[in-house]
Amino acid sequence: MASAAPDALTCKVAVIKMTSRSEIGWAIGAGRTGAIIGPYLGGVLIGLQWPTAVNFTLFAIPLVIGAFAAYAIKSPELIVVNDSTSK
Repeated sequence: MASAAPDALTCKVAVIKMTSRSEIGWAIGAGRTGAIIGPYLGGVLIGLQWPTAVNFTLFAIPLVIGAFAAYAIKSPELIVVNDSTSK
């Protein structure tokens, strides 16, 4: 049985260094706002008896915008940490 190379036992983890805790607070606040408005808007749209395809399309628009925004974010403070705890 061949022994594994030390590099195979090293797990590399990417950690994003946050410069401010308020960034996390704003992200949590935006998520909570969406969690409140989403079900309310869904109930209103169902009450208006709009077609299901329109409802899914309206709820998909913010998801697509968020996906493009997440893709566009470039973090210059990316730190790679070696975790060699598994030996």
